[in-house]
Amino acid sequence: MFEVAAKQANDQCKAAGKPEVGLLLLPGTTNCALALTQERADAIIVSTATVAALMHETPGAYATDGAPFDTSTKVGIAVRKDNPALKLALGKAVQAIVADGSYAALIQKWNLPPASSAF
Repeated sequence: MFEVAAKQANDQCKAAGKPEVGLLLLPGTTNCALALTQERADAIIVSTATVAALMHETPGAYATDGAPFDTSTKVGIAVRKDNPALKLALGKAVQAIVADGSYAALIQKWNLPPASSAF
């Protein structure tokens, strides 16, 4: 997904008559963040939640610019098919934290944009 976004950004630069983006494809966020802090990269493309975590864990090391480019990625909880009770309990627990405001508080605590909410 992120490689596609980077290639689209490159195409937009070319179409606007700007220099092409040099792509450095690295496995994993840790390697990408390291390349950024070591000045081997000028920017990284990672998930909104990952950006929030990086900025929380290393205050002052990173900055963002612009709106999140993709907030449609959803994360789920997988359970074994043979455990419907666990699936039901997890569903109820998620509904409860949404209903009592805890979910919204977590979105705010981690500085996630409202569009990243699944609810």
